[in-house]
Amino acid sequence: MTVPTGVPRAGRAPRAGPAPGVIPNACTDLVQHPRVAALTTVARDGSPQTSVVWCDLDGGMVRVNTMRGFAKERNMRRRPQVAILGYDPRRPLRYLEVRGTVVGLDEDGAREHLDAIASAYVGRPVHYFGDVAPEHYAQTERPVLCRIRPRHVVAVDEEPSAATRPAGPRPAPPVQPAARPPARQAVPPDAGGPVPRSHLDLLHRGICGVFTTMDRRGRPQSSLVWLDADGECARVNTTLERQKGRNLLADPRASLLVVDPDDTSRYVQIRGVVELVRDGALEHLDALTRTYTDSPPSTATCTPPPGPRRRPGSSAGCTPAASPATRSTPVPDRDLRPRPGTFGPAPGPSEREIVDASRSGATTRHREGTQRMPSINDAAADFLSHKRVAVTGVSRTPASHGSNAVYQRLRARGYDVYAVNPNASEVEGDPAYPNLGAIPGGVEAVVIGTRPDHALATLEECAGLGIKQVWMHRGPGAGSVSEEATQWGRGHGMTVIDGGCPLMFDPTADAGHKMMRWVFGLTGNVPRRV
Repeated sequence: MTVPTGVPRAGRAPRAGPAPGVIPNACTDLVQHPRVAALTTVARDGSPQTSVVWCDLDGGMVRVNTMRGFAKERNMRRRPQVAILGYDPRRPLRYLEVRGTVVGLDEDGAREHLDAIASAYVGRPVHYFGDVAPEHYAQTERPVLCRIRPRHVVAVDEEPSAATRPAGPRPAPPVQPAARPPARQAVPPDAGGPVPRSHLDLLHRGICGVFTTMDRRGRPQSSLVWLDADGECARVNTTLERQKGRNLLADPRASLLVVDPDDTSRYVQIRGVVELVRDGALEHLDALTRTYTDSPPSTATCTPPPGPRRRPGSSAGCTPAASPATRSTPVPDRDLRPRPGTFGPAPGPSEREIVDASRSGATTRHREGTQRMPSINDAAADFLSHKRVAVTGVSRTPASHGSNAVYQRLRARGYDVYAVNPNASEVEGDPAYPNLGAIPGGVEAVVIGTRPDHALATLEECAGLGIKQVWMHRGPGAGSVSEEATQWGRGHGMTVIDGGCPLMFDPTADAGHKMMRWVFGLTGNVPRRV
């Protein structure tokens, strides 16, 4: 019997996909008009922001419809990395998480798509403006169709056994969305905290929540968790061996979305900073087990889920009473200190977030040591794992510029590569863009191939767009490296490779560049650590 620490562990549950970025056929219903779809985008400050959306599937692309100027639409334009989790709150042991990249934000065809998806959710043919939302919104709101290309898919499908059948919310008959979204509920003046009393029950009814952390590349990662609340803090339970535990050690910002299974237009979102607390963690896990199952806790007899272990004990996160040889790091009790709270109905043109900043100064008490600078090999591998890359300084005279060689090689190796040159409309037979912000769909990484005095401005533009990976090209001379820009970027949370060339490292390397890497490593033009 597997008793999970907050719903089955997505990283270890059986996956039904033949490839990391492929949605299994058996799970397409979880992205084709699912009962609940939770979309997480990255806010301007780098924190996750989760909201309830309508979605569908078009070929291999997940599609979401929003409005021009909404927070999530602005977030996706700045930083296209998102996560979307589809599930039915009445069956939380079955869900699908899609981590991907927004490759299109289009107004063309967006209204027709909005009508179609509204009709699917309402259950009859409707026009969104007039049947679902007040017709006058059509004069001020501009629908935007978002296309998300999956990068990594986690499919979990574990029917509950008698011991793990939820003891909280019981299955209810399907509830179709209301013909019109209810008005967003205001925060009662006597709420006494960031979560209004009208929604506090969602934290105490044994409803699974969508918990989102940020991975080491600043991308959102979502999973379903068990939860409760203690005063003004929402609490979940995990181990430091799990991916979300490791994420929180590096970045304590998180979001928690809890949707009412009986009325999916009613939900609460909490965005805040996590505190990792060990004291009382086992007792808290037992309490969650009693809430979410029909059985008392039996952690001493649990067996780990099938699959390989990362390291001894890391797969047995639900067995804190086992011997030291197989037990995990003591289970930390995570308090999610709310920052803004969002409360209200399913998405619609009236969706404008209510922000309660009463906890905006919340901070974490738990940080483990200092972070060692990664090696050039690790940093290069991380950089080249991103497939949407911009190269600045690509010239109309390719023979004289190293940027062109980088651009050509990345293109030849299958990267989605974009040339940035404010003085050209076309280079290397491809469109050129005047700046990073003009690139449709955005990029994940940037190679700087301009003069060093332009590097700082590029880093500042990257910061505004949420780009965390930057490589300053350098061969035998000074190249594009600026010490001032390097320090500025690292001080703003970016990984900045200050020297060398992407062509010196696999999978884009060749024999000649590998030899140059060895030579320039001796001179310091290729750094050892970044």
